[in-house]
Amino acid sequence: MPSPRKRRWFQFKLRTLLIAVALIGAVAGYFAREASIVWARRGWLKSKPNGVALPANFWYFRTFMGNLSLQFPANPKNGPGVVRRILGDVPRTGVVVQSHAKATEAEALFPEADIWLQPQ
Repeated sequence: MPSPRKRRWFQFKLRTLLIAVALIGAVAGYFAREASIVWARRGWLKSKPNGVALPANFWYFRTFMGNLSLQFPANPKNGPGVVRRILGDVPRTGVVVQSHAKATEAEALFPEADIWLQPQ
């Protein structure tokens, strides 16, 4: 009568486990950082009832030295990357704020956007 075969579990080295955990942790950390940026941008937009953030597909008119020109939809170089777009972030063409302090905050959160001060 043949003896039953021993069940062999998958074996791996401790070094392989360490490398796998480190890689998974790095990817998870990157996603967490990108998600925190998305949440910060959403929170800033929700907390500013009078602030306006124009989406990237928005066409707007810009005046420069008395001349009126049409600004085409943005294709921002500094806009959200693929991961942030998957998380629901959208590039912004412009952000309208009420003060210089809010403008510096908006510049940090929306590097791809034009920042405009709303006249008082």
